[in-house]
Amino acid sequence: MSIIKNYYFLIFPSLVILFMYSLDKILNLNELWIKLLIAIPIAYLLSPRIKIIKKRYGKEKRLSWLFSKKIIYIKLKE
Repeated sequence: MSIIKNYYFLIFPSLVILFMYSLDKILNLNELWIKLLIAIPIAYLLSPRIKIIKKRYGKEKRLSWLFSKKIIYIKLKE
């Protein structure tokens, strides 16, 4: 969990790269714009949603995924 808390902002770009690579190898798509048109929406759906919540003691970021019920909270420094 600590890896996800520290590097959550790298999940979306890494998913885009992963899907572009898989589209290149599986479907043999050579056009970059077609791969991007397919990879970016899929990566957006599978990446975590980030929401800032105000609490009594400060602000927190809440990370939640589409298919997961588990929520990760990150305390923000103020």
